[in-house]
Amino acid sequence: MVAKWLFRKKLIVRGGFVWSLNRERELPGAWTNRVARRLEGLALRAADRAVVTSEWAKEYLVSRYRLAPERVSVIPNHVNTRLFAPDGGEREKGLVCFVGRLSPEKNLPALIEALSGIPGARLRLIGAGAELARLRERAREADVVVEFTGSVPNPQLPALLNRAELFVLPSLYEANPKSLLEAMACGLPVLGSDVDGIREIIRHGETGSLCRPDAASFRAGIEALLADAPLRQRLGENARRHVLERNSIEAILKLELDVLTEALGAP
Repeated sequence: MVAKWLFRKKLIVRGGFVWSLNRERELPGAWTNRVARRLEGLALRAADRAVVTSEWAKEYLVSRYRLAPERVSVIPNHVNTRLFAPDGGEREKGLVCFVGRLSPEKNLPALIEALSGIPGARLRLIGAGAELARLRERAREADVVVEFTGSVPNPQLPALLNRAELFVLPSLYEANPKSLLEAMACGLPVLGSDVDGIREIIRHGETGSLCRPDAASFRAGIEALLADAPLRQRLGENARRHVLERNSIEAILKLELDVLTEALGAP
């Protein structure tokens, strides 16, 4: 903001998630949340253009800070669709995969509970975080086979994703989850919580499946998908097509160029 005023340059403010909203969810009642809202509002109002990764985030910010809708653009996360692609290898029967932080908002205890009692099902959790010890204990209590891989370099993720039969994202909230898009780019059938950020990507019954973010709903969704190979194949193919059309590097570069052009032409 200071650089804009000092050097009379155009300013684009962007965020992968809504900073103030995430703080309110993670630190309810903290006095610093008011500071975050104040700074966020100042930055957005000073911007010639703002960029967010989802339509729901745009609607939230436009309403909260009374921004002109035409000043806020939606550019979702991009995926390297050459790297994240089906590799033709055999998928491991019953293998369910998750990629992301092992943190409370990811709702992973519900996913572990959902897998309890599903014959032959096992879970691969790719990622690290503060919930690791709790999740290990929960897996032991639920008698669920869980592979904890830790963090994995991005170029190695496609090989792991392509061995799974199903990708599940059980989060309580998301912005524009890249792990979900990368799984879809690999042609995996996906199951996600019916919450903001996920429902914007998954069209239920077309590019994946949605369910309530509780263990019983996830269990029903996982059982239905693991039992229906033709459905998994159809959803996976549609998911790959969706990402190619909307999230490839080529598609996102065009959106980025449009925003730069608009900002330079703005009064």
